[in-house]
Amino acid sequence: MERVRQASADEKVTIGSVEQNIFIPTLYNDPSLKLKAVAAMFRRTPLCLASLGDGAGAGPEEIVVGAHEDTVSLIQRILSSGNGGADPNRTYSVIASPRATKNTDLMSGKLGAIQAYLTTEVPALEQRLRHGSATPPSTSIVAPPLEGMNGARLGYSQLMFTPEEDLLSDNKREVVQTFLDVTFRGWDMAIRDNEAAADAVEEAKSILALDDESNDHWDRSRSYAVQNVGMCCAFVKETFQGDRYGVLNAERF
Repeated sequence: MERVRQASADEKVTIGSVEQNIFIPTLYNDPSLKLKAVAAMFRRTPLCLASLGDGAGAGPEEIVVGAHEDTVSLIQRILSSGNGGADPNRTYSVIASPRATKNTDLMSGKLGAIQAYLTTEVPALEQRLRHGSATPPSTSIVAPPLEGMNGARLGYSQLMFTPEEDLLSDNKREVVQTFLDVTFRGWDMAIRDNEAAADAVEEAKSILALDDESNDHWDRSRSYAVQNVGMCCAFVKETFQGDRYGVLNAERF
């Protein structure tokens, strides 16, 4: 969010994307950022608490949960506030863990659970289970959503925002609107044809050399790409209001 704030000093239009549960507290703590939410790609967050199912979860009473550094305190609060969606016979210790290896850390038993996306890491984990790579062995992934867990309300996901002054300039506001129109036109195309969209994603990954990055967030199979796109599209469809996707509902916000 700070990078978006700093980039607005020149003639460029800057748009960022972040979870609402990060956007609101950050603005509360630093109102001088003066950023405004303009749309959201997902109506609700796909964040979940992923762990191995079957007998693989019958381990220690204290479960070590790996989370992104910026959400450690949030997840700790959710897990400490009651038993809904979590095992009442266990306690949870949430630690910052590397994003690049969290799936491997879960599968190897280094972590008892991880912060994950239902759209990305969970289907990647399911692909790995088919190859029997979990320790101890498991045949399923348990992934309750964080939204609603112990009453948690996390709001929109992939919330799109821009500096307030960019919306005061006619030229910049037009650029922001055009960017949003094109973005959600692309989502509409993806919703209509998941497979073609998956092929486009794979092409983009190749151009950007994303498969060369050292991380275990996704599986390289085409079936995974199609599943990932389809699940993302399901979240986007929930934002449809009136005649367009991405609409922010004032009451929900």
